[in-house]
Amino acid sequence: MFCFPLLGERIALAEKSPGLGSSVGTFPSTRNASRKPVLGYEGVLLMAVPKRRHSNARTNSRRANHDKKEPRHITYCQQCSSAVPPHTVCPKCGHYMGRNVVKMDS
Repeated sequence: MFCFPLLGERIALAEKSPGLGSSVGTFPSTRNASRKPVLGYEGVLLMAVPKRRHSNARTNSRRANHDKKEPRHITYCQQCSSAVPPHTVCPKCGHYMGRNVVKMDS
């Protein structure tokens, strides 16, 4: 079973690793100083983990907008006046921006 070492062991691992300064694995004492990465087991960087769980209400309110889509915009062809999505060649006459781009069999 895989488990991460304790914080003290993690700092000790970071200090022993070659080529890295002794401050790697610890946070600086001043607030505005840049933070050094915290190394985990075998020198792997540890990722940020949320401190608290999101409630169901917060999660569901965020997901409430996932299925809402805007209606698809429609323009009309200048030649045959058929409904066409914007920036596409007309499927009926083959015109795009006033020019015949595709030859259509009529």
